[in-house]
Amino acid sequence: MSSHSLVIVAMILAAVSYVGAGEDDFQASRSAVTIELEIGARSELEQLTRLVSIDDVRGHEVRATATPRQLEGLLAAGWSWQVLPAATRAAEPEMCNQGWVDDIDRSWTCYPSYQQYEALLHKFAVDDPSLCRLVDLGPSANLVHPHRLWALIVSDRPGEEENEPEVLLTSSMHGDETTGFVLTLRLIDHLLRGYGDDPEITDLVEKPALKDAPSDLAIIGRYILTPDIFEMLDGLAPGSGGEIQLTDALMALAKKRKVYGYQFK
Repeated sequence: MSSHSLVIVAMILAAVSYVGAGEDDFQASRSAVTIELEIGARSELEQLTRLVSIDDVRGHEVRATATPRQLEGLLAAGWSWQVLPAATRAAEPEMCNQGWVDDIDRSWTCYPSYQQYEALLHKFAVDDPSLCRLVDLGPSANLVHPHRLWALIVSDRPGEEENEPEVLLTSSMHGDETTGFVLTLRLIDHLLRGYGDDPEITDLVEKPALKDAPSDLAIIGRYILTPDIFEMLDGLAPGSGGEIQLTDALMALAKKRKVYGYQFK
């Protein structure tokens, strides 16, 4: 998950376009090039992958990267190819500004430093302890840029083991996948900010005390109910005020299937 080293490496390709046919052609290029070949059957890929580094296969078209020595091997094996135009150098990454972590309207089009990444994870955990918990997985095996690995548990009960489906999302498993951890941070931010905003009802409380209210939204008593609400009401224990509460029945129903509300001002 580290972003300590945010270097985008772009392979500089030779700006030559030709069909390989002779030794003089590939000797003109001293660096790796991207080439395109055509295969007759997919079984030919077994031989081809021993000769070049295959990047993509679409139908009978193969795109690969090859050095001059590999092109020489291709020629000897009877292959012909076309060199594709040189790739452009990747743009320099834009780093996030100094106040990025504390900016509630922070941009997601920049790359945070490792220190900012770590600080934002801690901020998530401090600002929303009821929805997430930060876990220190220990030091990484990176001896060049030592850092710690972190995981953030996002749940309505982050401190409990629940018998519910779980999803594991990881990022930056490879050093050149620099966008992965930014997308993961943005997803965490979206989940924490948006909790309770989804029209699917997550909690209903009848006449709660102010400290127990799950939100600042009020139920105004207008419902469109399906017949299964009567199953929830049947045998329901008295709730607030010693009465059987429709609110409690709706909450019980929400635990079995989706119940929606319409939010308006």
